[in-house]
Amino acid sequence: MANFEGRKVNVKIGKRDYVGWVDSIFNDRKVLLRDVMRDDGERISTVLVNNPNRISKVNTVDIRCIDIDDITPITYDVRQYKQRHDQDAIRQQLKSGHLFYFPLVREHSTGEFEVIDGFYRVERARMLGYSTIPAKVVDFDDLTAARFFVQEHVPLPDERPDPSHNFESQQSFIRILRQLNEDWPFDILWSFRPLAPELEKLIHKNQ
Repeated sequence: MANFEGRKVNVKIGKRDYVGWVDSIFNDRKVLLRDVMRDDGERISTVLVNNPNRISKVNTVDIRCIDIDDITPITYDVRQYKQRHDQDAIRQQLKSGHLFYFPLVREHSTGEFEVIDGFYRVERARMLGYSTIPAKVVDFDDLTAARFFVQEHVPLPDERPDPSHNFESQQSFIRILRQLNEDWPFDILWSFRPLAPELEKLIHKNQ
């Protein structure tokens, strides 16, 4: 069940099907869904599922070639990117049409795309003069996008500072935490595993 956390799933309960995002997993037989659509078209904010007959992931990924000018970083990405010497490799990958890693983006109603993961590759492609880049377009809601960004980009305390994460200092992490807190209260951020140690320190500091 743990691999379903933060994912969009289809759950079978008796004769009903529910499609929604996995918010929390309490044990192997109990899961909390949010932003749920029932098979009869009714929308439900949250559903606590006990002993589902079946649970399966819903495919939310679509690979498209996207105009780079329509791509922006997720608002939580306040890191400072350092120069790297891999432009030739990225140039060859783009030229051949075979990226080893596709940027992960989600589409907004405005037609723009927000990068959840892989903004470095988008910027390098822009610097190399490319107007488009292939990307994975995912159907993530706001909370899932924030959680995924944290899991992919925020290192645990014993991993900081680490150049591979583009963190120059502890202050870089604090800036990300503050940006996240503009959208999400601490009780939700507490569930984002890499953030928990820092939140504990903040609580002890303010006691």
